[in-house]
Amino acid sequence: TMAARHAPMKREEKSPNLPDYISIDKNKQSTSDGELTETGSLQSSLSQISGLARSSLFRRRSTSDKANPDDVIKVVRSHMIDRGGLDSGKYDGEVNGEGQRNGHGVMQWKNGHTYKGDWKHDKEDGQGRYMFPSGAEYFGNLKQGRKEGRGKFQYATGKEYIGCWKDDKKHGHGEFKWPNGQHYVGLFRDGFMHGEGQCTFANGDKYVGGWKKGKPDGRGIYMYKNGTQCSGNWKNGIIEPDEPNVAPINGIFV
Repeated sequence: TMAARHAPMKREEKSPNLPDYISIDKNKQSTSDGELTETGSLQSSLSQISGLARSSLFRRRSTSDKANPDDVIKVVRSHMIDRGGLDSGKYDGEVNGEGQRNGHGVMQWKNGHTYKGDWKHDKEDGQGRYMFPSGAEYFGNLKQGRKEGRGKFQYATGKEYIGCWKDDKKHGHGEFKWPNGQHYVGLFRDGFMHGEGQCTFANGDKYVGGWKKGKPDGRGIYMYKNGTQCSGNWKNGIIEPDEPNVAPINGIFV
């Protein structure tokens, strides 16, 4: 007699265990641009879960007991963050395997500050834009939540700095402009004009030489608008001229 043929048993599919920081609303689904739309369909939400389970990212996560903090879960969502202190507000953007802000996102803090740009391990890291309630704005590079590298800071008072930053301070070569037309190009250290630099004042006079903590210091030349020049050694903004009878400098220093 022929052996009876048995139809293969159908394997029962189990619903995946989603990370606790990803929530699926049974009445909403995400569109391609990240906006939420009402669907009124439980089936569409279940399809989202099924699609996530089939993704290579979810399979990689489900086979490991520990989440990889560098994995970016491509879920753009909006939620409130309250980490205590100043880190409280609304975040729209990407997160990593540990639920940290990681990738690209927008954070609006309760104190009125807004940041739009790159994140890494819950810190502003990469390139981004800060907008402050006063109207001031920063656009440039950041590292671990601090201005680092090249960037532009537009002050609410009308002053402007474009140049290098280190540990949240102007540091390296940069350019500083005042609303009255005064203009400095040169080196900075720890937020001050420091090193070699050139400053053109609002009245047309110019100073070229050394600087220390925002004031002329060291060897330098002061050139008047009428063409007269005066050279000498400077100390804390005061000149010891090579020749006497030198008029004082009436500039603005930071």
